[in-house]
Amino acid sequence: MPEKNGIFYTVDMTIFYQTFFKNPNGDWRYIVGYEPALMPAEDFATYQKILWNGGDVKGYAPWVAKMKPADRLVVRGDGGAHPNIPGLEWNYAVSGIWIGRTPRTNAPVLKSAK
Repeated sequence: MPEKNGIFYTVDMTIFYQTFFKNPNGDWRYIVGYEPALMPAEDFATYQKILWNGGDVKGYAPWVAKMKPADRLVVRGDGGAHPNIPGLEWNYAVSGIWIGRTPRTNAPVLKSAK
């Protein structure tokens, strides 16, 4: 889930409803809500582009670019491989659901073996 004051990004209304009703007092905000047309214009344009292009990963770029460490992007996908949306770390949360976040800056840097 998003961290305190984070934003929950998704284009999937079912995911929104399932999350909202399980966490009615969550201390985060939802980019999409009961009526997507009420979203900020920039976010609604991103939402429409993603849906119009069948969930193409390029459509998510504006949201990924503005995500903060507290934010999460939630998408559907099988457990085989994480979504091909660059710039995020992915966690296969539950069956069919991936949650992405911005990489942690304090994570250890892996060095290649020589």
